[in-house]
Amino acid sequence: MTSINELEVKILEINKESLVRTLETYGAVKVFEGDLYSRHYANSSGKIRIRKAGDMVYITKKTAFVYHDIKHALELETYIGDFDTFCHMLDLLGFKMIKEIHKHRTSYILEDIHYDIDTWWDIPTFIEVEGQSEETVVRWVKLLGYEMKDTVAYGSDELWDVYHPKVIKSN
Repeated sequence: MTSINELEVKILEINKESLVRTLETYGAVKVFEGDLYSRHYANSSGKIRIRKAGDMVYITKKTAFVYHDIKHALELETYIGDFDTFCHMLDLLGFKMIKEIHKHRTSYILEDIHYDIDTWWDIPTFIEVEGQSEETVVRWVKLLGYEMKDTVAYGSDELWDVYHPKVIKSN
């Protein structure tokens, strides 16, 4: 099992080709490109995520909060065998699937920063900048040509709501 303490911001509606050129100019190394499938489950104890990335399948329990406009998250994660079988087990154990996400991801690593460029089928491409300290995240956001005012600390629910606002009808 892996325990990860990450700090993360997103920059929305990016130009992927331009940002990839900038990352590669700084020496970033591509570590993944492919489709990600995830299902999010909940029960009275909280939420978990099952994710398939290529041949790897893992389960994650994430606890997150926002501080100084940066999302801080403690992730407990371990690899599991079969995506569909494990999801079926969760159904049998009384977990309820609350969300399913399919996206294309390109991941880079540079020094101690992890960059995930994500494209969902109906959300413009964005980048996540993840690091171990606020200073590092802020530094690399600026080196990419952005300011912290250009970032958001959204999770997937908030991101979805930005592009798919709920319509509230008044009588």
